[in-house]
Amino acid sequence: MTQPIVQDMTEETIFTERSEDSTSAEEDYSPEKVKRSTVTKTVQNDELWKLSKRQEPSLSASTSESDIEALGTAESDIEDKVVKMFAAMGDADVESSLRIGEDAFMSAKHVNTSDVSEASLAARFSKTTMPQEPGNPAEYMAGMLTSVCDDSIHCGNPHMIGHMTAALPNFTRPLARMVTAMNQNSVKTETAKTATFLEREALAMLHRQLYKRDDDFYAREVQNAKRTLGLFTSGGTIANASALWIARNRSLGPREGFEGVCKTGFFKAMQFNGFTDAVVIGSALMHYSMNKSVDILGMGEQSLCKIPVDELFRVDLKQMEDAIIKFQADNVLIVAMVGIAGATETGSIDPLEEMAALCKKYGIHFHIDAAWGGPLIFSEKHSHKLKGIEQADTVTLDGHKQLYMPMGCGLCFMREPELCDSIKKTANYIIRNESFDLGKFTLEGSRAANSLFLHSNMCILGVKGYGALVDRSVRLVRYMADTIMEHPLFEVILQPMSNILLYRHVPAQFSDVDRTALTEDQCAHVDGMNRALQNTQKMVGTTFVSRTTIFSPHYKRNVVAMRVVIANPLTDEGNINKVLADQVALITAGFTPVDSDNHPMLTN
Repeated sequence: MTQPIVQDMTEETIFTERSEDSTSAEEDYSPEKVKRSTVTKTVQNDELWKLSKRQEPSLSASTSESDIEALGTAESDIEDKVVKMFAAMGDADVESSLRIGEDAFMSAKHVNTSDVSEASLAARFSKTTMPQEPGNPAEYMAGMLTSVCDDSIHCGNPHMIGHMTAALPNFTRPLARMVTAMNQNSVKTETAKTATFLEREALAMLHRQLYKRDDDFYAREVQNAKRTLGLFTSGGTIANASALWIARNRSLGPREGFEGVCKTGFFKAMQFNGFTDAVVIGSALMHYSMNKSVDILGMGEQSLCKIPVDELFRVDLKQMEDAIIKFQADNVLIVAMVGIAGATETGSIDPLEEMAALCKKYGIHFHIDAAWGGPLIFSEKHSHKLKGIEQADTVTLDGHKQLYMPMGCGLCFMREPELCDSIKKTANYIIRNESFDLGKFTLEGSRAANSLFLHSNMCILGVKGYGALVDRSVRLVRYMADTIMEHPLFEVILQPMSNILLYRHVPAQFSDVDRTALTEDQCAHVDGMNRALQNTQKMVGTTFVSRTTIFSPHYKRNVVAMRVVIANPLTDEGNINKVLADQVALITAGFTPVDSDNHPMLTN
């Protein structure tokens, strides 16, 4: 006797299968054909019917430990043990110890544990064999809190003003737990059903802040399955690489007799178009991610044309235009021009509007690396510094910097969403052409639903909240610059344009002399003292600034400078004073200058 297979109880999902006597190879199984239909199937095998009716218990994220025990399917103690580790209700001891560890970490007063060297950490983590047997989670977590957390850098400490990682909103940590529990994969809607559409909404919100297109544009594009307004990536490096990928594919796109660089490859594309070479042009302060990007795009690091900067560390427009004219006369393809909105080392902002005019004049893709300085758009006081950003073809921002998202998130926006067509890829099992799947456009495949962090921040902090944070950080950096200029032991290397500051310690014997006239040995001594000061302050661990070596247009040479980055909302004037007071105390106590390899230098 034949039995009916279970009918689908929803209108949207059905089961279909070709019958045994079907010979048509062109049956229509399109969604339109079967939509809202109920198909009853029959089978000859009575046992198959019985199997289909059997209600087997199944594992899910909500399965409790008692449910797992009831399954009784484990074939070994090891299997039983590891399966239980996936139950929704975790080990109470693990939960408790991690919460205590989190509270201890967040309340610590230091930036860095003193006298814990990188060499000692390398020795601590020197195991090379993996345990054979499953371990105890509570024991592992207890050891991890001691070996990892206790000696980690406290990036949210208000005295930590040397890098671009700061405190996060206090609602982020519980939200992160929810994001982990959901464990969505944003490459496709089938593993990120709501998160995909939320991501598109978040991208549209930030795109509007950058480009300020009209309402009709955003109504049309916010949930347009054919394209996207931007790309979520794991960081600024991938975001910049994605922007240059778009620029390269756009400049060497398909045309009659040529399938485009995405099909033929870079060498054949250059041959077909008759170009002798290809370059990306920008200032000498372009981020190192540009070196990586041109490398993986097949252009090579020598394709980066780095134009000198002026006294304000902004690109020299005259030299840039001269280079453009020469390249085009030599039939060299200029893949993109890169403008910087907040250089990583200096915080300086290129003349973006003038650069946009050059790109329009010479037909060049204009990309702006606003990974750091992009959030100035939220500030009524400082957004004018980014004038011209709305004309960029592509813009990069970093979510984990001044958008206050956890590590790591980069964003690449396109003024015209059609640009994403130049990098679009599809597959048969996911990221199909007609789908809403965002993985069609991203370089990365599987990725977490980090858009929840951006969406929550924008909705909770709002434009004015972000603006207040930007204004605060710029104000504090200006306070620090003014304080330094009043102290004889320091000098400002660059007047801040945003919230990054470069300064250096000036040894007392050079405080009242013309430092542009120092000898090479004297310059080396000053550099060595600054290296040693930064190293010593870092090892003490109560306060922190970073350092860099950068060409100074004023001194016409490379100088070692202290680098201050202030974006932590918890940092205030008192914290700044403490950082400087610690440095003065170290200078007074005395130390030996070191060379670029941190070896002690001989002093006269």
